[in-house]
Amino acid sequence: MDSKFTDAAIYNIQHRYAHDYDIIKLCDDYLLHKHAQRNGGAAKGAWPALPKSVTLFGQEYQIELVQELAAAENEYANVNFYRHLIQIDAACDLAVQWSSLCHEVVHIIDHHLMLSLDEPATCRIASGLFEFVAQLGVTAELIEGIGC
Repeated sequence: MDSKFTDAAIYNIQHRYAHDYDIIKLCDDYLLHKHAQRNGGAAKGAWPALPKSVTLFGQEYQIELVQELAAAENEYANVNFYRHLIQIDAACDLAVQWSSLCHEVVHIIDHHLMLSLDEPATCRIASGLFEFVAQLGVTAELIEGIGC
């Protein structure tokens, strides 16, 4: 997959077809692939391991890597609001794990603020959050600095 489309063009497609979850997911996968190429692997800007937990709205959510979550649940990640637990598929590469973490963080924000976001809106916001995280150049030092 080449990167001939700009991120803005992809976001415009997502906005235009906001009612079509399959198109939104395809766009998310495209953006994820672009950012994985830009930031992944052993090259400069490689993704660090996920933090052990994140704290949002005063509640600490443990992050657990689960074997074969995607195969069992047909999703890369999920969040349990009552156990304060984010589960992410361990088989995914680090860029996908970070993207999945961004997605689950949006679900947590939605839950705590009672925004009633639908899944396509959650996907679009998570894509923007992942774009921001990717541009920051996430490092282990940055994670420690923000208290994750």
